[in-house]
Amino acid sequence: MGVYMLKPKSRILFSFLTIYFFLVSIFSQNTNDINTVIRVNVIDNERKNIMGLKAGNFEVKDGDFLQKITLIEGKEEPASVVMLMDISDSVSEIGKQAGADGLLKLVEASNPQNEYSIISFGKGETILADWGSSKNEVENAIAILKSSNTQVKDTKVEPALNLAIDKLSKRTNHKKFIIFYTDWVYKSYSKETIGEIKQKLQNSDIQLFQVVLLPPRKIRTEGFDFGTVGEPVDRLSLVFEDFEGLAPLSKGANYFTDKKEVVSKIFDQITEFIGNQYLIKFQPLGNKSKKTRIKVKVIGVKNINETIVRSSLQ
Repeated sequence: MGVYMLKPKSRILFSFLTIYFFLVSIFSQNTNDINTVIRVNVIDNERKNIMGLKAGNFEVKDGDFLQKITLIEGKEEPASVVMLMDISDSVSEIGKQAGADGLLKLVEASNPQNEYSIISFGKGETILADWGSSKNEVENAIAILKSSNTQVKDTKVEPALNLAIDKLSKRTNHKKFIIFYTDWVYKSYSKETIGEIKQKLQNSDIQLFQVVLLPPRKIRTEGFDFGTVGEPVDRLSLVFEDFEGLAPLSKGANYFTDKKEVVSKIFDQITEFIGNQYLIKFQPLGNKSKKTRIKVKVIGVKNINETIVRSSLQ
């Protein structure tokens, strides 16, 4: 098994329509003296980001009103990135190092003006780098990650996700991302709290990437043999129902692999997505409603598979 990216049902349903545009609703105060910013990734049939587009390649409407836009290529715009690293004992040392190496590779290949908050979690959360932007700060945090050795049996995931969202909500960069590196082996968590986290993500301008390093079958089924006929219940199937929807709500993505060597390739894809994101700015014209309905259409470009749009709250 290699790596695959989960394509949510909603994206499959709208895949034909998104060849031409992706529709996003932005709930915010809409007045003529406030700029609206939307972040756009244009994806081709090979799942690569299409770059080099100009303002003339985009058409933005607010309802029926065509907007005058200013286009900024993503490489010029810094990002705020939170890396959440699962260091519970179900994640192997090799797995932890693979995640740390992937993050370092991302930092080295990304905009030097990006800022990073690196948080490890297991029984509790530890902030290893608090919005560091220098390579040395990030490298020091990653060195701690690589040397971490924990015997945490019951991962506390909800506080870590809430901390990441709260920290990002206070940053001023338009581009905001969470990279959530985990194995999804959680013995207990609150479904109600996960529901609240989904709501916070949906109402934010944060994009979430879940990188799930699948554990061995023995770990996935440990403690779930109820004595019934057949195999023990796979814990991941239970967690999947509650956590799979987090990334799609934020216009991010889920990645799964059971091979440590593939983790680096996943981080390469995330690096490309973050760096190659367009920012489109416009001052809303024509629509006086508080509820705006933004339509983005890509013009004069072939082989578009998907246009991913994320609003900014600034």
